[in-house]
Amino acid sequence: MTKRSVPGKLFLAGEYAITAPGHTAVIAATAMGLNLTVTDAPTSSVTSNSIATSWHFNMAEPITVGQDHWRYVQAAIKILQDYTQFKTTLPTLSDVNITIESDLNGPYGKLGLGSSAAVVVGIIDALDAHFLLHLPRLTRFKLAGLAHYFVQKNGSLGDIAAITYGGVIAYQSPDLTQVIDTAQQWPTPEAIARDWPALNITPLP
Repeated sequence: MTKRSVPGKLFLAGEYAITAPGHTAVIAATAMGLNLTVTDAPTSSVTSNSIATSWHFNMAEPITVGQDHWRYVQAAIKILQDYTQFKTTLPTLSDVNITIESDLNGPYGKLGLGSSAAVVVGIIDALDAHFLLHLPRLTRFKLAGLAHYFVQKNGSLGDIAAITYGGVIAYQSPDLTQVIDTAQQWPTPEAIARDWPALNITPLP
C-alpha cells in the first residue's frame, strides 16, 4: 500500500501575467488538498469522495481520455503509461486500486484551489511512489503539466508547479509552442525530455 498527499494552490500575484510565457507569478501551496491510497489489485479502479461512481480500467491496455468526471485521472495515467513505455528502463505499470479523498470541493462545488491540477499531480506522484519509478520532480511536473494541459486545452501550468513543488514558489510559465504541437490530440513522451524555454520554478522562503 502507498499513501501520498498533495496540496492545493493559491495564486498570490501574477495569475494573469503568466498566461504569457516568461512572466512571473507567486503561488503558494495550501494546507487543504488530496490524500491518495494505492494498492495492488487484480483489475484497476479509481474511487473518489467527490465523484459518485468509480472508474474501472485495465492498466495493460491503452487509456482513452474521455469527457467525463474522470478525464483528469485518465490523462494522468495515460501519460505515465506512455512515458514508462518510452523509457524502457522504467518498471511496467500493473493493476492497482486508487482511492482519492479530497478537501478541495465544498458543498456548492470547487473552491478554486486547483482540484483538477491536484488530481493530476497526485496520480503521478502516487504511482511514481508505488511503482518505485524515482522520477525527478521536474519530470513529474512536466508529466502532470502536459496531461492537464491537453485535457483543459490551455493554462500556464502554474497550479501544477505549485502543487508539485509545495511551499511558495516564483513561477515563470514555459513557451509550450516550442515544445509540443498544441494542435495534436495528445503529446508525445519525447516532449518530457526536451528543454522547456522560459520555464523557471524558484522556491521562496
